[in-house]
Amino acid sequence: MAIKRYTANKDTVLYNAYKPDMTTRATGSNVGLADSLETFFIYGQQASASQEQAKILLDFPVSSMSTDRTAGTIPASGSCNFFLRLHNVAHAFTTPKDFILAVQPVSRSWNEGYGLDLDAYTDNGVANWTQAASASSGYTSWTTEGGDFHTASYTPGTTLPAYTVTMKEGTEDINLNITSLVEEWMAAGGVAQRANYGLGVYMSSSITDAASSSYTKRFSARGTEYFFSRPTIEVRWDNSTKDDRTNFYASSSLATADDNANGLLLYNQIRGRLVDIPDKGSGEVIYVKLFVDRDIPTDYFPESTVHFPTAWTASWVATGIYSASVALNTSASYLYDRWYTDEDKTLCIHSGSRITVKDINASSYNPNTDYVVSITNLKTEYSQDDVARFQVFTRAKGWSPNIYDVVQATPQHEIVEDLYYQVKRVADSVVAVEFGTGSTNHTRCSYDASGSYFTMDMSLFESDYMYQISFARKKTSTEYVELADKFKFRIK
Repeated sequence: MAIKRYTANKDTVLYNAYKPDMTTRATGSNVGLADSLETFFIYGQQASASQEQAKILLDFPVSSMSTDRTAGTIPASGSCNFFLRLHNVAHAFTTPKDFILAVQPVSRSWNEGYGLDLDAYTDNGVANWTQAASASSGYTSWTTEGGDFHTASYTPGTTLPAYTVTMKEGTEDINLNITSLVEEWMAAGGVAQRANYGLGVYMSSSITDAASSSYTKRFSARGTEYFFSRPTIEVRWDNSTKDDRTNFYASSSLATADDNANGLLLYNQIRGRLVDIPDKGSGEVIYVKLFVDRDIPTDYFPESTVHFPTAWTASWVATGIYSASVALNTSASYLYDRWYTDEDKTLCIHSGSRITVKDINASSYNPNTDYVVSITNLKTEYSQDDVARFQVFTRAKGWSPNIYDVVQATPQHEIVEDLYYQVKRVADSVVAVEFGTGSTNHTRCSYDASGSYFTMDMSLFESDYMYQISFARKKTSTEYVELADKFKFRIK
């Protein structure tokens, strides 16, 4: 599970726009329960130089993020990214183009309110243009009408960062990396200057300083009926692991250092569950060595047996899982791995099975390999409370097995090293989980000797709908190819 979403727990819009009578401003109006949010700047509508604005406020459950981090549900700081997700709303009014939105942290507490009217501004309440919160909440008015925001330059550990988003066409969603801000909120520890009071999204000074209008940009609010359009902070991280026990290559001058590296994993499973080796939890290391001969009793494996002098460090990657990156220039056909917990490499805790060594070779033709993929443990229906692990089987398309292959108990699979998944809602093809390629790799599949696999939190999906999983493989450094096979399941 490498994606988790946190829906906004408050949102509203602050207005100083003129009401339809073009005489009074809607500074007391509130739209805290509306299903849309909007930001705009109007110049010269009421008078030759009059200005009207709307600013969006959003607040997210950062305390829940901190709780989930402590519980290990989301990774530690530096191992994940936080993205602000706001979804465009099509409307009958003019949509501006070529404008910039400011995204700035709010600097004081505010109430959401119960208003609904985005057009005539007939619903009064708090928060609004002049007031942040009711007296019972400890505040009454904004220090600056239109909202209080952090405007100082960002200094890590002291102040909060601000962002901008360019809207070229005007109909774009916001998919903004706000990792530094969320990490500051989570690490604030009661420091008032870094406390979480949410975000403001509004037209930047480049718009408001100009003698022209930008009306109106709308996003879905948390009250929208559209499940996947709610404002969220999405946490993304790459939790894929690569166990090259069945995909081990000898180092070659044809490959880069990264491509010559092989991942070897150790899984410490006790009584049916993964647990850390005693005193070898997060931040600790163990060691692995490789041997070329194991024609001796399994309980006796002296260091005099032919082996490589190098010992590779294996790092803790998750509870009970340790990973080493191994590059080895060898002509051996087979290798055996031995794992140790002490620096002297005398306390062996595990002897691995035989590893077949493959060679990296150039070719005289341009291959165009296609793959057939299947999910071997797919169920027809899941609950939103489920966290499901999907086991993925891949083989080359057009594979023609010989008699030996046919009679094997376990079909032979091929490893696709960079395989990604996507999930769409079948009814309307809305993408619920995008292909997580690029820098975050948050939908990249893991693989080991049994094939590829990934884990998915089913709370990401709206109930009573059918969904479809598809896969794409990385073909070049910038090109991805979607595979033909699709797989459907329902959320009950």
